[in-house]
Amino acid sequence: QDIAKFHVLVENETEALEIAKKYGATHVVIDWTMIGKSGAPHFISTSGLGGNIPFKSTGVKIKCINGNGCDNLIENKRGDYAYTYINQNGSIVIDFGGEYVINKTEIHLWDSDSRYYRYRIEVSTDGVNWKEVVDKTKGEFRGLQIDSFEDVKARFVRITGTYASIGNEFRVVNVRIYNPRYEGSYMGYGQCQFSPDDSVIKPVLEQNEKEEFDMVSRLVFKCNIGLGLIFEIRNGQYSPSNVYVVTPNGQFPWQAWRDRTGASILGVQSFKDILYGALHDPELPRDSIFKFDTFRSLIYVPNMVDPNTGERYNFNKVMMTKLYLGDHLEEYQNAGLADPTIEKPKYFKLVDGFLGDPRNPEDDHSYWGYVRVYKIIYPETENSKK
Repeated sequence: QDIAKFHVLVENETEALEIAKKYGATHVVIDWTMIGKSGAPHFISTSGLGGNIPFKSTGVKIKCINGNGCDNLIENKRGDYAYTYINQNGSIVIDFGGEYVINKTEIHLWDSDSRYYRYRIEVSTDGVNWKEVVDKTKGEFRGLQIDSFEDVKARFVRITGTYASIGNEFRVVNVRIYNPRYEGSYMGYGQCQFSPDDSVIKPVLEQNEKEEFDMVSRLVFKCNIGLGLIFEIRNGQYSPSNVYVVTPNGQFPWQAWRDRTGASILGVQSFKDILYGALHDPELPRDSIFKFDTFRSLIYVPNMVDPNTGERYNFNKVMMTKLYLGDHLEEYQNAGLADPTIEKPKYFKLVDGFLGDPRNPEDDHSYWGYVRVYKIIYPETENSKK
């Protein structure tokens, strides 16, 4: 479950590093098949020991007793944290509004300066009588803390910081609480493969809105999630205003679709290379690298709400997107196809020879992008070298 979460659920790089460190990982290996099967790891990552109870959509209330910032734990704002004062017996109290069976918590402690904490977690059905389920009042605890316990009924969860190595504040970046009866979400990427039979590759003369004439090629990519993508190349030029999404309900301009849904279009290979392969498809030999799936496919990256749980899953921010679909990120962002807020990871570096560059075939170890390997550079290792 941790490995699945690393790839398709975790959005925070620090949290991803914590998972990698837990297993002593030095490299991350991702291959092409993981895109098509991404729904399976997403289901595993959101179920198993229990699915994450979506705070915002289920109306969960969180209160900081002798502290502040608990709204940040509902909104899950990046960079913000909640805090309580240890010397005033402060605590974070979570009210589900009704009873749930829970069996696991994940608490991400703020530790940017390597501070550590101690804490305890208690549960209650009435807010009066409390039962302790986690005791970490001895030891040093930083970063992501995953605590499992026997199934217990609870309406309230109370998290109390008992010690901080620096200052008097118990700081929490994020909290997740799991219900073993919450089934996981089967959500994933869309693979959109170039369809020459549905495309108009050879430019044809068409009248535009200004009653002038353009030479237009129309490239169609069919997605395995019930969508299609159309790229109109007018007078040999690409423009994001000439990209469209085709749905069962009609055709929509990509820019309006992206603004409404928050989705992205990315690729394992360069966008220029994928367009080149599509525009020259009839004349390319059958063994051309541009006939490989990695050069004929664009990836639809969803940002959507699970209709069953109400939880939003933004695949733009997960590690598989930032790594495997992030090697040409800036090109897709500049083309108006990808969420401009996606950032490439700081501590994961592509190993030389795994880009799958068609201009340097003799140096390729990735089989044209089917496999990519990333070295993990842990911050403490980098700092010690400096």
